Amino acid sequence: MENGVLEIARRDTSEKASVKIEDAGAYILNLLSEIQDNLLNTSKSRTEENIVHANSRDEFTAAIAENKFVMAHRDGTTETEETIQQETKATIRCIPLDSKLEE
Repeated sequence: MENGVLEIARRDTSEKASVKIEDAGAYILNLLSEIQDNLLNTSKSRTEENIVHANSRDEFTAAIAENKFVMAHRDGTTETEETIQQETKATIRCIPLDSKLEE
């Protein structure tokens, strides 16, 4: 700070930048927006890359063993949910409302 410059480091990419103190406010506001966008896009990509569709019990258990997010049919009963959780430690996280209808 002696020379009127700040070094700013991003925790999401480890990039560093030197910024004049008088420009720091605007720079940081823009940077925070970039970081938020980057974190969101990274999370979305990671989620999409790890979704697996399972149409059998074997496919389901294999995907769970690989720590994937599994899209699978279920009958909606508490008993089935409890059985799945006991056998695989998996829990139902969300039911997508915008997915296409399947048989």
